[in-house]
Amino acid sequence: MRAPKALFLCLILLVTVLQPVLAINDYGEDEDYLGQVVDDYLNEDYVQTKNNVIRNDTLGCMELNYTDIPGITDEDFTTYTEVDVEGTVSKTASRITFTSLDRDDTAYVYKDFGENYFSGDFSMNVTMRDSSAYVTAWVGGWALWNEVDDTAGCWGGTGIQVYMYRAADVGWRLTQWTDGGATSDISLQGGYSTKYLTIERHGNRINCEIYNDEARTILYDNLTVTQNALAYRYIYGLQSLDSGDGDYMTGYIEKLNLGAHGSQSGYEDGEYYTTEMLDGDRALTLMYNVSIPEYCGATIEFSSDNSTWVDHNNNAGSDTLTVGFESLDLRDLNTASLYMRVNMTTNNWDTPRIYQLRLVTITDVVLGDGEAPALSMGKYYALAIILLILGILLGLGMRKR
Repeated sequence: MRAPKALFLCLILLVTVLQPVLAINDYGEDEDYLGQVVDDYLNEDYVQTKNNVIRNDTLGCMELNYTDIPGITDEDFTTYTEVDVEGTVSKTASRITFTSLDRDDTAYVYKDFGENYFSGDFSMNVTMRDSSAYVTAWVGGWALWNEVDDTAGCWGGTGIQVYMYRAADVGWRLTQWTDGGATSDISLQGGYSTKYLTIERHGNRINCEIYNDEARTILYDNLTVTQNALAYRYIYGLQSLDSGDGDYMTGYIEKLNLGAHGSQSGYEDGEYYTTEMLDGDRALTLMYNVSIPEYCGATIEFSSDNSTWVDHNNNAGSDTLTVGFESLDLRDLNTASLYMRVNMTTNNWDTPRIYQLRLVTITDVVLGDGEAPALSMGKYYALAIILLILGILLGLGMRKR
């Protein structure tokens, strides 16, 4: 009877060894009972409805829709008021040219848009050229003010100005005034040439991005100031300094475009809804890939009935998406029917982008119902056979005794 007893002990050992293997196999990524539902936005098959959201076919993603209102073009400077005491300024529809404009000259070109017109966020473009090389020259090339005058005459008021400034190593300056108090950011000199500027405001922050190319892909510098998000009435295409003695400057300002100002054009917040994506399977994890520019945002919500929306913990609310490849654990939802709603917010001149939503699901069993997934022995068959052979040999050896 010793051989059967030895064989029985060997079988117990075999089961003991394989038990952890079975437990590990239960959660293997390539198990038959795990499936994946992937939407990489090559089409809109999983998109149910969308509001102010489009699919970008080139990038393969969902993004906010850009609204470009017809008629928003470069400003016509012939409609602007010109003050030019020394006769150094001339203008056409698209360009303001200044020739030998001294620091102490009186010259400005502006337009009255009405009280509080420039309020909220905006993004504007303008091109500036300084062809001089004098050390102490100064010309303002874009400004918003609540006053009408040259630069020195507006200093006691409230406004924002970008100007070309030649003093030692300073090349460009962005300055914000509030009741005469000033906050500035400067750029180092980089030669005397044409620069292409994008001036943006979001909340209480002003950015002036200076580019070397008209397509605005080669960034030269970025100036930033924090201000009080006030409303302004007048926009300027040019302002002389009219203060102190110094050298003159020659150049031009052109292609001033008010762009995404207020509700005229730009991105607006939106959302889209997916179709039901599980088809009777049960969700384990959501993996996603998203890009989110500064001051933009994206959240996601889940629903089993396309009516009541919760976060991934099955609580009222939403989950904030983070940049890159990330995931959310969906086991607390415990549902075999799943809709998703993606909400996107914008800084008006840029948009979040959702490149992929990937659901990992259970296809053959329901977690917690007591069923055991099918065990695929695979590479453990060899171990099982070896143990059985050892058991038989052990039993035969004991029998000979």
